[in-house]
This record gives sequence, structure tokens and C-alpha cells, in this order.
Amino acid sequence: MGETDMAADHPGIQRRPARYLLKDDAAVDIIEFGHGHLRIDKELKIPPIYDLSPQITLRRGSDLLNDLDHHGLENRPWWIGVGTALGFAREHDFIKWDTDIDVRMLLDYRDVDAALDYSRQITTLFEEYGFKLVRVFYWQHRPMQVAFADTRNNNLIFDIYFFYEGAKDGYLVHYIDTSYREKPRQFIDQLQSRPWPTDSTIQVNVPSPVEDYCAWRFGPNWRTPLSDLSERIEQESCLQPLPVITALTYGTFDGFHYGHLRILERAAAFSDRLVVGIVSDDLCKIKGKNLMLNEEQRAAVIEALSCVDEVFIQRQMNQKEIDIERFDANYFVAGDDWRDHPRIEQIRNYRGCEIVYLERTPQISSTKIRRKLLAGKSWWSRIRGKV
Repeated sequence: MGETDMAADHPGIQRRPARYLLKDDAAVDIIEFGHGHLRIDKELKIPPIYDLSPQITLRRGSDLLNDLDHHGLENRPWWIGVGTALGFAREHDFIKWDTDIDVRMLLDYRDVDAALDYSRQITTLFEEYGFKLVRVFYWQHRPMQVAFADTRNNNLIFDIYFFYEGAKDGYLVHYIDTSYREKPRQFIDQLQSRPWPTDSTIQVNVPSPVEDYCAWRFGPNWRTPLSDLSERIEQESCLQPLPVITALTYGTFDGFHYGHLRILERAAAFSDRLVVGIVSDDLCKIKGKNLMLNEEQRAAVIEALSCVDEVFIQRQMNQKEIDIERFDANYFVAGDDWRDHPRIEQIRNYRGCEIVYLERTPQISSTKIRRKLLAGKSWWSRIRGKV
């Protein structure tokens, strides 16, 4: 058994279903995609918008986004995208067969709580002004999409996709159910505020140069109209396969019990690959732990679990950063009794890795089990001494 990887190769790791809950409770329908949740109004009808005065909805939505600070929200970069940007650059108006108004906003991938909070604030603001929330998509706890129907204008769809900085140098990323899109940062760093071609009272932010953006998004023939935009989107959208999500955790796992199993199962529930570090015998001695099983035996128990993909022996006290890097870990998982510990918090956002604290199973711990065993042994010794 080697010092590092003890598990066999795991080709074809299958994506586990996400089991976390949505942060809001107004779901009409929830569909799970591996690490994502989609909430959608199934009764929604989405006709072409060209003959339904889309300028009204664009003005209403853009006015809100251009004046966020007036409504108590942080001003975040936003811009028109996909079919709306294509119509702006090619048709100098909306595309006749387009079905929604496409808007993108910039958030920080490294701060999931701030992203969730901001999407809730945007939702609240739009609902106050007559928009109905009809679609929400989350990926890895992060909001990726909030779409609204304009109840004051034919239920036109105003669709906001969140793109994230901080996940990949030089790019903004947006995740969907089966893949993710990389948008070159340069288009957004040079955003231009421009009037809508057919109504100068509407002010929108446009990727710049917008012609280069359209060529990147739709291919070199973007100026040639097609009868169906979706065909071109699929061919020219620069989609990438989803990355493997890795969770990393450590433990002694001496006298393996139900509490150990539950925390590992929950760690596996939001990852494709769960990597577990087994604290070595030498480190346990330094910590004053009296072991029942040696490191190889403890590792063999963990390696046998179906929820664990890879096992290694932790031989140094301070190797968390090294392990985050070599396993490309997205999540560092610890029991909630370690919450706010300086050594754990020190690695927060190291190489983008997030810390997840999981609640311990009540009334179960290795210490309590060991005490009961020792109490039983002492009782039996006293009984034997009287016989």
C-alpha cells in the first residue's frame, strides 16, 4: 500500500445526484441535473416576442439594472447577450423569431453566499416591479439563471444569466446542466453603454467590440440570418465539458461507526470524486491518540466504501494546501466541531477551494464509543476478579 493513492483507478466516475436544498421555497417544479437544480414554471408559454412590443420590457428591465444603487443594490456589470446582442448588431432591432430578452450579469465565483444573496435581491426587485419569477437554475449552490415573465407586457421573458469571474483566468464562466461556457473576459472589460437602435430612450450595455462578440458566439457567418437561432447556438457556443468536482476530507476513522459513514456520504453527495486522507499512525501518536487499528487497516475500511473514490495516508500536519492542489479539490469538508478553526479557515478559497462544515451525527462519536468499550471491559474485569 503506497503512501499516497491507495485506491484503484476510477475511470468513468459517474456524477452523483445533488442532494442540497434550494435556498428559496417557492419552487413550482424541481428537476435535478447532477450538481444542478432547475426550477421552472411548466405552464409558461414562450411565443416570438417581435410583435409583442419587446421594447417595453427591455426598457423596464434595463431601467432597473441601470439604477440598482437607487434600489439599495450593488451595481454589478450587466450586458445584453446571445439573440438580443445579435439583433442589436445585425438587425438593429430584435430578431423576429427570438423568444426572450437575454441579459447577463457578473458575479464572483469565490463567494457563493454573496452570489446567492445578490440573486435574491435581484429577484425581489424585479417582482416588486411586475415581473414574475418563472425559472431558476443553480449549479454547485450558485445561481446561474433567473428568468422573469413581464406581467405588464404580454408575459415577455426577461432572462438573466449569471456569469462568474474568479473561476478561470481570462474568462467568465456559466454552468448549465451538462457543460459550461467560457466567455473571454475582454468582451466584458470593454462594455459600452449604447442606446437601443430603434428607441434611443432605452440604454443597454453591449459586449465590445460587439461584432467580435457575435463572431465568437455565433461563428464567422453571424451576419447571415438563419431561420432557427438554436442550431447556430449549438454549433458555435464554445461549450466545454463539466469539470469533475472533487471533495477532500481527512479523518482518523479508528473504530469506524455510523457517524463516520454519514459524514462521508454527505461529502460524496455534492461531488463527483471524494478523496479521503487517513491520519497516519505517527501523527496520531503526536496527537496522543491510542489506536485500535493501524493506518493500513483504517484505510482499508474507508477504501471499501462505495461513496469514497480515493484514499491516501496523511503523513504531515500541514499538507492541506498540498493536497488541495494535487487533487484539484473544489471542496474541503470538515465536521462542524472544527468550524472557525484558524487552521481550517486558513485554506478558505485556496486555489478556489471552498470549506464545507457538516453537522456531526448526534450522540455518536469515537470518544463515546471508546469510553463505553473501556467501561464494559472494566466491568467484566471486576466480575472476573470476584469469581
